[in-house]
Amino acid sequence: MDSEPIMQDSDSEKPKRGLSEEEITGAPETGYAPVPARRRRWPYYLIAGCFLVPCLCCMLVICLLAATGVGFAAVLSNSEVTQSHTETVTLTSNAVPTLTVSNPVGAVTIRPGNDNEVVVQYTKKAYGLTKGRATAELDNIQVDVQQPADDQVEITVNTDRQKKTLFTFANRVNMTVTVPAKVYLAITNNVGSIDIQNIDATGLEIKNNTGSITFDGSLSPDASSSYSMTANTGSIRVTLPRDVYVEIDATADVGSINVSGDFAQSNVESNRRTVGETWHGTLGTGSGQAPVLRLRTNTGEINVSAQ
Repeated sequence: MDSEPIMQDSDSEKPKRGLSEEEITGAPETGYAPVPARRRRWPYYLIAGCFLVPCLCCMLVICLLAATGVGFAAVLSNSEVTQSHTETVTLTSNAVPTLTVSNPVGAVTIRPGNDNEVVVQYTKKAYGLTKGRATAELDNIQVDVQQPADDQVEITVNTDRQKKTLFTFANRVNMTVTVPAKVYLAITNNVGSIDIQNIDATGLEIKNNTGSITFDGSLSPDASSSYSMTANTGSIRVTLPRDVYVEIDATADVGSINVSGDFAQSNVESNRRTVGETWHGTLGTGSGQAPVLRLRTNTGEINVSAQ
C-alpha cells in the first residue's frame, strides 16, 4: 500500500533564528536601526542664564563704580586747593585762659606752647569741578580768631559752600593750636578728630559729632571743675596720671568701656548691656569730693588708661 507523502509545514522548514535583544524586550521589528531619544537642553540653558545674567550685571556695576571712582579721584586731584595761615594772640592776663573752638569739618589738634600766647596754625582746603571753582570756594572759607577778653580766645570756622554740589561736605579746615599748658578748653567739632596732648586742663567741654576724641593730660583736682567729652559717632580715649583723683561717669550706648586696672579704683558700678555699657567709679584716692569726668558716646568705645 502506497503511503502518502508526509507534508511538512512550510514554517517548520524555515530555520529558527535566535531571538534578538529587541525581541526579548518586546520591541517590534521595524527593519530600521533604533533612533536614540534627543535630549532636551533648554533647561540647562535656562539654569546657565540664571547664573550668568546676575554675574554680568555685577561686573557691569563694578566696572561703572571703578570708572566713577577713577574719574572722581582725577577730579579731586585736579581741583583741590589749599591755603595755610598762622595767627598769634597775645594774652595780657595772668588768669587761666579759655580757648573756644567751633569747627564744622576738619581736625582740631591742641598742644602746649608759650604761657602768654595762643598760636593758631590752620590749613584751609576746598574742592571744585575746576581749579577756578575750588579757588572761589577756598576764598569763601572763613576762619575768625577773636579775643573777646584778655584771657579768652575764640576760633570760629565757616566752611559753607557757595554752591551745593557733590563736594557739599568737602571744604574743611585742619588746625593746630598751641596754648598755655594750663587752660580751659571748649571745643565743638562736627566732622573730624579732636586730639589734645600734654594739657593741664582746668575744665573741658569737648563735643564731636562724627570723629574720635583723644585726651592725654591732667585734670585739676578742684571739685568745682567741669569735665565732659561727648561723641555721637566715634571713640573716646583718655589718658590720665596714675595718681589722678577723679570720678568717672561713662556711658557707651553702642560699644564697650575699658578702665585700666593701673588706677586705684573705688565705688565701681559697671553694667554691661547687650550692645552698650555704663561705668561709674572713682579713680585714685584723695580727700573731699573728687571732680567728675563725664564721658558719653552714642556709637564707639571708651578707654581710660594710665600714663
